Amino acid sequence: MQDYPELAGKGMSQVFHGQKMTKDAPEDVLPPMVRNGGKNFYVDEVLQRKSGAFFVPKRFLYATRRDQRELYALGYDVFEHEVSLSIACRASYLLDH
Repeated sequence: MQDYPELAGKGMSQVFHGQKMTKDAPEDVLPPMVRNGGKNFYVDEVLQRKSGAFFVPKRFLYATRRDQRELYALGYDVFEHEVSLSIACRASYLLDH
């Protein structure tokens, strides 16, 4: 059994492959957290990237990068201002954990 959807290219050979599960599935049917590197990460909670930048994950998924399947997050970059934070309007993938 696989807990997270998977970006598997153009084809879809499993129910967890493809855009329907990676982008279109309602968030309440997907796992709300992931454990990676001994740490728990939750959707809708601000996390800090290795670079120091902030990110809000909306869903977790598998994708293949350099012939290796890895866990990623789809969510929004958070920008730090002098007295506030703002969230990007367009979703992006978190590639570093």
